[in-house]
Amino acid sequence: METRLTSAGSRPRLLKKLNRALVMRIIREQGPKSRAELARSTGLSDPAVLKIVGGLIKDQLLQEIGEGDSTGGRKPVMLDINPDGAFAVGVDLTPEFIRAAVVRLDFSTAAEATVPIDPGEGYDSLLQHMRTLIENVINESQVDKRKIIGVGVSHPGVMREEADRILLASNLSSLENMPLVEDLQRHFQMPVVLEVDARASALAEMWLGEARGIHNFLSVDIDVGLGSGLVLNGNIYRGVNGLAGELGHMVIDPDGHPCACGKKGCLETLVAFPAIIREAMRNPGPILKKYCRENPPPVDIDCILEAVEHGDASAVRSLRGSAQALGMALGNLLNFIDVSTIFINSKLAAYKELYLQEIHRTLSRYFLLTNEMPIKVLPSSLGRKGEILGMAVLVMRPLFQAEPESAMAAA
Repeated sequence: METRLTSAGSRPRLLKKLNRALVMRIIREQGPKSRAELARSTGLSDPAVLKIVGGLIKDQLLQEIGEGDSTGGRKPVMLDINPDGAFAVGVDLTPEFIRAAVVRLDFSTAAEATVPIDPGEGYDSLLQHMRTLIENVINESQVDKRKIIGVGVSHPGVMREEADRILLASNLSSLENMPLVEDLQRHFQMPVVLEVDARASALAEMWLGEARGIHNFLSVDIDVGLGSGLVLNGNIYRGVNGLAGELGHMVIDPDGHPCACGKKGCLETLVAFPAIIREAMRNPGPILKKYCRENPPPVDIDCILEAVEHGDASAVRSLRGSAQALGMALGNLLNFIDVSTIFINSKLAAYKELYLQEIHRTLSRYFLLTNEMPIKVLPSSLGRKGEILGMAVLVMRPLFQAEPESAMAAA
């Protein structure tokens, strides 16, 4: 349902901003519109729409794209998002690499680059890697730097409530409590925002992926670590202390394998890539030995997956074990959070029969309403770009997202 936002004398600037965002959101979600269609969709008067659209075209956020079909009389001029009207830089910070991309206003990618890192590097070194990568990808994109409205950085850590510092990052400890936002803002002279990587993935799935229209879901990231982004009533849920979604650090076996967080037997130690590699190499079959010998050390997940594709029993068993551990945890979790859909954001999601279906089979044994309310387990449609696109959404969201609770009600 569209929200009607009309002018009121005491807060005209706020309402102007909200009305502009409303027009942008309608076009982004529904496609090109004429001015008359926008007036009908928003409930705003024709003169108000003309003024808003004129301002958005002047600011290069909207563009006229030609004539639409006539319903009688003159053909209407259609309006659409101008992809080059604004840009964001999305950054995905992981324990193995940093990836950055310049993202257009239509959320297509103008340029992308990746640099490997050593997780043991100090803060200054990681900061320099990030600065250089961002500078390089901006230069490669050849966009007007004045149109870049901000930088968004996803990370595999825990943030404090103010979302300006990383409190805990067990796989990138040199970033803990460091002034990353301040340092990047000072260097690039533009706003910088942080978000947990799995939440960034969930945000991208909600805006750009298969979760559009799904108001309650869980997005699970599986890589070197394990995290999740929880969406409730159409909003990312962060919790009081920013801990919501730390799925990987649920302790499953107190006497289990050591976790990077300092505890033992966390779910991450049974599900994430290092756990799959460890279990596969415990008693490797001949196919697995062959493919892992052909890859440079140390053994990585790709050679395990290559062996899976060629039917190696130990590799298949390790992947199935990861899916079963995750499925059991999710089945129990669903009894508490009660969502309809789970998205898996990982290269493991490509193995639908072996991995996704095993997750679903296992969680079905633990979820109370398996027969009455079937749960969907789906691969993310965004892949490894999810974090970067999610951070671009976070940066550019104010251009699209009207907040009716902040506006005065229509008379």
